[in-house]
Amino acid sequence: MVAPADLLDIHAIARALGGEVVGRDRALVPGPGHSRTDRSLSVWIDPVAPEGYRVHSFASDPFEECRDYVRGAVGLPAWQGNERISVDPAEIARRRAAREEARATAEAEVLSKRQRALRIWNAAHDPRGTLVETYLRNRGLDLPDELAGEVLRFAPICPWGDETVPAMVALFRCAITDAPTGIHRTALSQDGRKRFEGAAARKMYGGAVGAVIKLDADAEVTHGLAIGEGIETGMAARQLGIRPVWATGSVGAISVFPVVPGVDALTILGETDRTGANAAAVQACGSRWVEANRLVDVVRPKGGGDMNDVVQECVSGCR
Repeated sequence: MVAPADLLDIHAIARALGGEVVGRDRALVPGPGHSRTDRSLSVWIDPVAPEGYRVHSFASDPFEECRDYVRGAVGLPAWQGNERISVDPAEIARRRAAREEARATAEAEVLSKRQRALRIWNAAHDPRGTLVETYLRNRGLDLPDELAGEVLRFAPICPWGDETVPAMVALFRCAITDAPTGIHRTALSQDGRKRFEGAAARKMYGGAVGAVIKLDADAEVTHGLAIGEGIETGMAARQLGIRPVWATGSVGAISVFPVVPGVDALTILGETDRTGANAAAVQACGSRWVEANRLVDVVRPKGGGDMNDVVQECVSGCR
């Protein structure tokens, strides 16, 4: 049994699978068996597809597994061939109207979040001489003048759930259009270290899908580009002479990093983690760029960890 495309709602699919809608008709969601932050599976509505939708795994998960994974999440019956469900036209029209309403609501919510994120960004100020500079110094990182204020800022009172905290705030920009889309926040303690442990110390707000933290401006990207997961990873790479660099903000964003027009070669700053999520994301991204006839190189520290670990080891060895 197959549902007509008119019965499918890309926003409902994204919600059911814990992902995000990109554009008007595509969702980026965690692949089957992947972490909640993963965005390696692309789903989009296609009226001529046998199922009424199509899937593509950037992590090379089996097609049938991805197809059935989506069907199960949205409550469609198990795959039984090419037979289509017969549905009353009035029901199709009702669901189409409901889908358009849901889309308009979702787009308004995205706009509202983006506006709030940019208000936080605009309220933050130059990070030089603040906890941000102390935090970076603690990680062996310099704060270049070209990043201060333009890419990184300090928010002494930054919203964080039900409280406020001092935070390093970074600006997300669309990888293609350069338009500001959201912010990345790192909560800081008064001694210039992360206020919380692990992932709890970082939050994103506004639009992050298809967006990056441009540690080097578009004008610096003429032939090649390097991307890494974290801001600190990207800044460390710059100190080691790898430029231009953009930070994606999360491992899932590496998986779906778009092929950027005019960029012929991509360097991916890989890192070692216990789950293998980074390696899977690097593979997904690299494969897509290779398919687009781009050169791809992956750089990983020999001793494990990430580029910031390399810089910190160098700083420690010089003391």
